[in-house]
Amino acid sequence: MTLPFWTWEFHDVGPQPDVSVVICAYGKVGMTLECLWSIHEAQGSNSAQVEVIVVDDASPDNTSAVLSQLRGLKLVSLTSNEGYLGAANRGIEAASGRHILLLNNDTLPQGRWIDPLLETLEQRGAGAVGARLVFDDGSVQEAGSIIFSDGSGWNYGRGMRPDDPRVGYERRVDYCSA
Repeated sequence: MTLPFWTWEFHDVGPQPDVSVVICAYGKVGMTLECLWSIHEAQGSNSAQVEVIVVDDASPDNTSAVLSQLRGLKLVSLTSNEGYLGAANRGIEAASGRHILLLNNDTLPQGRWIDPLLETLEQRGAGAVGARLVFDDGSVQEAGSIIFSDGSGWNYGRGMRPDDPRVGYERRVDYCSA
């Protein structure tokens, strides 16, 4: 992050943006700021109009006070902790986008990341899409996940290199992470 966070400005997206990015946060304001910085930096790489919403799930720190200084960010500050699902639902209620994108606050989107997700939704008729997630060490966290008949799950591609062709194409999966 090179600029003081209070100088950042998210683009004005009008009454109905293409997508509302909902980020749930409980404490760890620094991590949330890093996530927001990566979204801010990618604004020019994506053609989609993006509304950014952060739900502060009654953080015990100064998360709401810090994030309220960001221009163009929609902040939902909860007075009691509702957990991830409750916070996500409050963010979805506040959203005005045609699509909803749930994003964990420890995620750092890179470059042109939203447009391909939206293209998949619109061209393939998918109900939900997910991205290939990569750990800090450069290995794949998942490229979608599978649920087996016994109820156990597996993150497809876990531990592989991101440039491995087995994790570099569109596929049907049982679920994907935020």
